[in-house]
Amino acid sequence: MELLSDLLSVYAEGDFSFEGIVAEVQDLVYEYGLAFKNNREEIVEYYQKKKEIQKRKLAVLFILIMIFT
Repeated sequence: MELLSDLLSVYAEGDFSFEGIVAEVQDLVYEYGLAFKNNREEIVEYYQKKKEIQKRKLAVLFILIMIFT
């Protein structure tokens, strides 16, 4: 994939989805916003939720691997 613009030039190669990259960039921008606001309670709450979501994703992936192998 190659993306060229006035603000950004990107060349990427590998097994990934464009939607996944967009989601990661959105998360990164939100996390920087949290860091700038420096609201400890909001930061802790966000990362606790994110941690739970990651656990669920890993559990689903593990189940799918077990089913299809």
